[in-house]
Amino acid sequence: VLTIHAEPILAAGLDDTKCSDEESGITLATAVGSVAATSYNIVEIDADPDLTVRTGNAVVGLGQAADAIENDMFENKTLVDHIVTYWISPVSADGCAGDTVDIVLTIRPEPELSVGLNEDVCSEEESGITLSTTVTSIAAQSYNVFSIASPGLTAHPGNATVGVGQAADAIENDIFENTTCGYLTATYRIIAVSADGCAGDTVDV
Repeated sequence: VLTIHAEPILAAGLDDTKCSDEESGITLATAVGSVAATSYNIVEIDADPDLTVRTGNAVVGLGQAADAIENDMFENKTLVDHIVTYWISPVSADGCAGDTVDIVLTIRPEPELSVGLNEDVCSEEESGITLSTTVTSIAAQSYNVFSIASPGLTAHPGNATVGVGQAADAIENDIFENTTCGYLTATYRIIAVSADGCAGDTVDV
């Protein structure tokens, strides 16, 4: 008698799309009707060279858990989507390995706030700062003003407030009064957000 143990089949539909620096959220699983997998072999991981692989991401190896790639993050600061392909084989409790299947994770780009937005103006003069992204970055549809710190300055009514989804001219008309004998600084912490909802790094202006 030759007993043939069943091989597990990796579930379909595990491909996903995430923003730059967002966890993949992919939990490995087997298909309905398949024998269960007790572990997974990651045979290969191929990330587009324009992506930055975050420390702590999954590595090639045998006997890995279902959440092996769940927290993987990749940074994409280009103008287009890039992909990461995992080749994975599920393994049953009997040690039977299923077919190696590719899982594709698409990484959308994050916008980069322009450098050189800092400005010097006189007391009670509008900031004149228009928010923008770098020439090598995907465009921003909006900006999140994370915080505004202006110690020693008097902010005029109508100045920008902390909040999400703000326009490029959100801080352009801001006015601060400085009645001291030296320079003072207003610091905005700002995040650029793309049309896909992908947030860039927090930058001080």
